[in-house]
Amino acid sequence: MSPQIRMMSFSIGVLIVFCLIQWFASSSPKVVSKATAQYQNEIRKRDAQLEEQQKRLQDVENMLRSMGLQPGKLNATTQAGTHSAGVALPPPAPPPVEMSPGEATANENMGTNNQGIQQKQSQEEAKPQIRSGPLRYNRELSTGFGDRLSVYLNVAAAAATVGADVYTYWFESAPSLHHAKLSLAEIESFVTWPKNLHVLSKGQFDIETANYQDIQFNVDGVEKSFWGLDSVYTTAWKTFKLPDGLPPLTSLKYEAAFRKVASEFQLKSVNTDVLPKNKYAVLHVRGTDKPAPFEEFCTCEVLRGMAGMFPLVVITDDEDRLTAILNNVTEAQLKIVRLPPQEGKYEGMMQDFAALLSASVIVQHSAHAWSSFSSVAAMIRERPLLNTWRPPRDQGRSFFLGTLAGFDRKGAVPGELSSGNRPEAVLEFLGRARARANNPDEPRSDWQVAVKPVEPEGPVVEDQVRFLMVLGPEGSSHSFVSAMFHNSTTKKLLESMEEGLDLHVQLQRSLYNFWGKAGLWDWPCKVDHRAPEEVFEAVVRSLGKMKRKAMLALARKRRRSAGAAAQAPMQIVIPLNSADEPSAGMGSYPNFNGPCRSLQYPDVDAAMLACQAAGVNCSLLVLLRDVQEVIHSTAVRRGFQEKHSQVKLMVNMLSVIHTQLESHLGHPHWCWEYGEPDTAPLADALGLTRPEVAAMFASSFKRSVFDARKRQQLYDGLHQAEFAALRHAALRVRRLCGLPGESFAMP
Repeated sequence: MSPQIRMMSFSIGVLIVFCLIQWFASSSPKVVSKATAQYQNEIRKRDAQLEEQQKRLQDVENMLRSMGLQPGKLNATTQAGTHSAGVALPPPAPPPVEMSPGEATANENMGTNNQGIQQKQSQEEAKPQIRSGPLRYNRELSTGFGDRLSVYLNVAAAAATVGADVYTYWFESAPSLHHAKLSLAEIESFVTWPKNLHVLSKGQFDIETANYQDIQFNVDGVEKSFWGLDSVYTTAWKTFKLPDGLPPLTSLKYEAAFRKVASEFQLKSVNTDVLPKNKYAVLHVRGTDKPAPFEEFCTCEVLRGMAGMFPLVVITDDEDRLTAILNNVTEAQLKIVRLPPQEGKYEGMMQDFAALLSASVIVQHSAHAWSSFSSVAAMIRERPLLNTWRPPRDQGRSFFLGTLAGFDRKGAVPGELSSGNRPEAVLEFLGRARARANNPDEPRSDWQVAVKPVEPEGPVVEDQVRFLMVLGPEGSSHSFVSAMFHNSTTKKLLESMEEGLDLHVQLQRSLYNFWGKAGLWDWPCKVDHRAPEEVFEAVVRSLGKMKRKAMLALARKRRRSAGAAAQAPMQIVIPLNSADEPSAGMGSYPNFNGPCRSLQYPDVDAAMLACQAAGVNCSLLVLLRDVQEVIHSTAVRRGFQEKHSQVKLMVNMLSVIHTQLESHLGHPHWCWEYGEPDTAPLADALGLTRPEVAAMFASSFKRSVFDARKRQQLYDGLHQAEFAALRHAALRVRRLCGLPGESFAMP
């Protein structure tokens, strides 16, 4: 065969082969397309099976949660394929694809990769949404209230990102004088924690949370919980590590959770009437534990810029420093509001914190650009706060100083907090303050939203707890009122209260304590040198504590009642005197003998101020009796003083009673004349039912007849002029009470 023919034959062969290849390539997509459709049908079937599996997993998870178990652990197990209810289905085998051996070889690796990708995607879709069981935060926080609250809210936010409750414990013993011991029971009488936060005693925490997983801190992979990084929502999420298997914390999700838990934090049982009725600013001056020269602050500059915007409520732990600040801004004519002294450490602290929560803006005078007490309040309520620390060495150089600079380095400074180090920051804060002051839609304080004055448990009934002062001359039968109290339902309720009777004794002794430290009513007669403010604060503290305990007792009584009785108003009236406490006496006019006898009587004005400071309702009961019987009982029968002195003293005591009653007619008051059959005023004053009092009166009262013999004993040696003054003094009190005047004449 010639070379030409061989070449032609070869060319024809190549052409035939090429045509065969093209024909096969054009027909193979149909085969592959058919195989792919079969594979996709298998995938859809598997997806349906996975969806059914996910439903079964959710049912099991719900069942375990109802049993108090942790579904998070089950999820980890089922995903590993070890639980029969959730065995992971194997990916469907791809159907055989009709292709040439060459194509099969070329696509072998690609098919394997697609299978792995598809399997991974399906497994991700099969995972149920991760929610955690209860968590715990096992950390000793030996700090002040503001520090603890800021950390607790952030821990609650971390748990809330995975729908979990978190348990922590309250550290009771303080290692330093500054962080004084804080009682969990006292704190919780004012605080309502967020719904997912449970603060326990250490012993209870150790028992209840032994099997809970921990929110970890100060471990590898997270920021250290130092310098307040766990106190603000912009950096706290970097200091917590959730248990393995839970999603990591992220900034946006964490801040949303913080806003939720912060909105659930509330105060209760705080007197709201002491706050301004309109919008106001707060100046928080912290100084005793954070001393810094006065010149290192721009507080006065800021306050001058706020002149005319708001009333300025001031709270401080350093009165000298506050006075120095206010003395330097007198020309600004600021309207300064000082809150009244409250009952002890906890009541004062919560009143101050309530003021911060309800403020429109906050000026914080505190070294190192931080005080958690006011900073956490600003973050809870999303209120602008300006720290005024501006040391000369850093003045104007940095946007943030001190603790705020640490937040800035590690993440960000919360939007509510700003530093007065740079003039433009001060101007920006003043602009925000002015906008709030001038905005008619900006509410007064958000008190009704932020800090609800909720009484503990049960429906709120106005005047549930009332205190009663008995005003009456010595010999007006205070002992009869005392007997009524000791046989009443009020006494039984006090007995049912935790420490109820002991608290009542302490309350009476805080007013008058014949054998102990001076009380409010006998302080001028004592030489133990107690400061008047210390004596006054003891009364305020006792009143507030007594009220809280009585409220709890009423709530328990209401729960035990049924039907209409459970919804009916319930009231308890607690006597401040005439309750027969030996050291306090009857609180009569005068009370006890002794060289200071003429000054030993109830001071109604001081007591009413204490009632106002404690946020309690106080009322008056005036006891009257025929003055002839009074003098005969005290001077003749019992010989307290000789008759001339006793008559003169009674004139003075009745004049005091008249003045006190006249000054406080705006308060609830009743008058009852001893022996008067109509006991309705006495029943109403004591908060008892009228039938109850009428029955006790009928069974116990025995009138002593003031006969001719007693009259002769009384008037023997007295001059008509002496008794005329006594009669006139008694008539003034009776007229103020709306009672008819006495009509008697000397023999």
